[in-house]
Order: sequence, then structure tokens, then C-alpha cells
Amino acid sequence: MISTDTATPGTTGAKRQSYAGANPREVLLRTAKRYEDEEETRHRVWSIVSKEPTMMRTIYEYWFANNYKSLGTPRHGRRPAADIAKATAAVRSRIEAHIEREVRVRLLDLLMPNGKTLGASTREELAALGGWAMRIADRLQPGQTVEQAGLTEDDLRKLYSEPV
Repeated sequence: MISTDTATPGTTGAKRQSYAGANPREVLLRTAKRYEDEEETRHRVWSIVSKEPTMMRTIYEYWFANNYKSLGTPRHGRRPAADIAKATAAVRSRIEAHIEREVRVRLLDLLMPNGKTLGASTREELAALGGWAMRIADRLQPGQTVEQAGLTEDDLRKLYSEPV
């Protein structure tokens, strides 16, 4: 039977095995210091570890603990896939709404043919343009700009959507 000794520090695979008495990681560390080549290190570590039943048991415990927990039982600290999908959808929705708000045309910053923004344009400049700009001009005093009149984005959108 596989040991689930709770007295051993750590609760899962790597953490638990790093405290095991026969720790193959120590062999790897010592060997890697002597050989820079990965393949050479791999070969030498295997030649040592494969002859040591206690180290092989440590490797097996590590492998088993990680794979057994990944068979479908929720891991400690991890949420089930359905919860993750739901949370992801909620975040995606919030991001899309934020992007929609940010990329929406800001009418007060709209560059007009005279080179000014709509917010900085006067009644006379807008009246000269005609069309939709004329509706805005009708709400302003002579010489007054859109910003000075206090018209908001919502006000401008309502004027834009009014029938001609």
C-alpha cells in the first residue's frame, strides 16, 4: 500500500518527496555539479538511482501522487473545470464591456473639418457645417462652445440620433 504519511512535510508529490529519506534530487544535484552535459548527467543519475530500491520507491511515490490526483479528483487549492470556465466567461464579459466603453467614439473629442474638436467648436462654426452640427448649434449661445454650454456625450448622442 502507498504511504500517505501525514507526518512527512508537504502534502503532494514533489514537496513530499523532497523530504523523503532517499531523495534522488540530491543525486541529481551532486551529479550535475560534476557534468555539464545533460545527457551525461541523465545517464549517470539513472545508473545510480536505478540500483537503489528506496530511491526508485521515492520516484514511484512522486509519480503516483501526481498522477492519482490528476485523475479527476479536485486538487487541493484548485477549482473544478466547470467553475474555472464560469469564472473565465465572467472575466471575458467584463473585459469586453470595458473595451466597448473605451473604443466608443467620444463625440466631444471628434475632430471637425475646421481642425478643432467638437467640444471646442462654437455655435457659428457648427452652424456653418449644417446637418447634425446644426442641431448642436441650436443649443448654444452666440460665441459659446459645446463644452462651455455643458453638453455631455449623452446629450450629443441624443441629438445625433434625432430624426432629421
